[in-house]
Amino acid sequence: MSGISYSRRVTREALWLILITLVATGLSWSLRTPRFPLVAEISDYVLDLDYPVLPVETCIEYFESGSHLFIDTRGLDEAEDYIPGAFFIGNESFEDDLREIFDFIYPEDPLILYGDGRLQSTAAVAARFEARGYKVAGLMRGGLEGWRAAGGELAGGEDSQ
Repeated sequence: MSGISYSRRVTREALWLILITLVATGLSWSLRTPRFPLVAEISDYVLDLDYPVLPVETCIEYFESGSHLFIDTRGLDEAEDYIPGAFFIGNESFEDDLREIFDFIYPEDPLILYGDGRLQSTAAVAARFEARGYKVAGLMRGGLEGWRAAGGELAGGEDSQ
């Protein structure tokens, strides 16, 4: 066998092996069930938040009854829309924000905290409140977008209700 025909045969076999490997890999990926969904519901996970996560509907009832105070944990800089009457206390500026509203909230006031929907960051602010003796009634599930979707009253931006 000549050197040229031998190298062609080896090249052709190598290409066939690569092609077979690619097809087999593609088939196995397409037949495999996904291990994790790309979008997960909060009920899929158990979060160790130390605070109850309240449905938006319950929070709207508390808002309408006037029995709870609402704390927007996004901070004033990030808030275009907000729940009317909510106090703005961000994690980064917690001490300064709390100092500004210190005369308006009392440790016995039940607080509902909400933010941009990330419960871990909202829980961090809740922990800081609790460390100072405030009563955290819960974290609102879904944040402001959940409130908006449920038809809750908004103040602020152009599309406020």
